[in-house]
Amino acid sequence: MSKPKGLFIDKELTTYIRDWMSSKENRETYLPPPPENQPDNMRSKNFWKEDFDQIRYVGIDVDAIEEIDHIILDHYGLDRDTPLDEFGYMVSWQSEGKEVTPHRDANRKGKINVRFNFMIQKPTKGGLPIISGETLGVEENEVWLCLAGLNLHGTTKIEGEKDRIMISIGHYVDEEIVKKKGWMHPDCKPIEENPMWNRSSVFDEDKFYPYASKMQTQNLRNNTVNDVISDEELMKMVSEYYSRETTEERKNELGIALGYIKPQIEEDE
Repeated sequence: MSKPKGLFIDKELTTYIRDWMSSKENRETYLPPPPENQPDNMRSKNFWKEDFDQIRYVGIDVDAIEEIDHIILDHYGLDRDTPLDEFGYMVSWQSEGKEVTPHRDANRKGKINVRFNFMIQKPTKGGLPIISGETLGVEENEVWLCLAGLNLHGTTKIEGEKDRIMISIGHYVDEEIVKKKGWMHPDCKPIEENPMWNRSSVFDEDKFYPYASKMQTQNLRNNTVNDVISDEELMKMVSEYYSRETTEERKNELGIALGYIKPQIEEDE
């Protein structure tokens, strides 16, 4: 899907956040460290409206982020009360060598995970979004829309000394609204799949979108910060999957959980 054009966020709203994220002291004090044995080239913080007082206290300008959220929702013709997704608001810092492997995020049935992203500091080279195999040549503070629950998305590798700093805001948008806006195929229908995840599952995005069942959503962020599966837990699962000591039964279990095993999808005749 080609990136939509026309929305740039005023730098007066993002300069303070950029400067805060540029501080190594701030990052190391307030942002979660990377998983053990992983390079320290990415730190991020997810939060929701109930966390605003805590996030404001550490120095992140959540009021500016909420104002930006309203600007984005108004621009795309979405109600301001459109619910946040399981990752909510996110500020992230990435440095040289970091790239994000293409993956999907989790939907709910009838609700598509849509994220609105923009770099408040663009790296010297790389760090560009990749959506469904297409690299988008976005500019600094330019918003791009990502159907995170439908399209495989990732980034190109960052090169050079200038870091990538990004703000990402995710909402669950009604399936019918997404279709009406032409963001997804009108015949696309839901299919239940483990949200942990459908990262590399292969299916026709014009026909299906994966969603997490109510039972599966207990592992996802909904109302409390501790509900989300951490990057550290994910890396442990990946390491166990590739370990020679892992039994075939356990490997199969992990493969399904991680989305490495292609789901069996029955199409209507």
